[in-house]
Amino acid sequence: MFIACDKPKAEFLKGNAKTNPARGQIKDMFDGIATAGYISKSSAASYQSAFWIAFEQGIEFKRDLNNKKDKPSDGGTSTSTEKPGTSGAVQSTSRADLDKTLSKALAQARLLGLTEFAGELVDLCIDRLDGFKETVLAK
Repeated sequence: MFIACDKPKAEFLKGNAKTNPARGQIKDMFDGIATAGYISKSSAASYQSAFWIAFEQGIEFKRDLNNKKDKPSDGGTSTSTEKPGTSGAVQSTSRADLDKTLSKALAQARLLGLTEFAGELVDLCIDRLDGFKETVLAK
């Protein structure tokens, strides 16, 4: 991937396994190892994350890297006026509301610089939720 990366890493890493050929290639590789029975499906997903963390940070790959990654601090980017620990009660919901909530979580992850997490969340949403469309809070 270091050789294939012919643009800034942030641009190279955009998208998910379905929209970014590089991410798709790594997903296919680890999924193939899992299909062959060498690792579990959950390990394949974990190793994928670890791969992209190592690539993004330019460090050595370790299979548990995603578990050890230091969580970036908020760095003052939060604009929420709600009290910490509250996000509101859910009384009723719809599929459209779920898509909006997940899209908001994706936007928050990206603001915090958690691009790998956001990519994995998008992959999960697309894989598990028929017709998922990210409704980014763009202005």
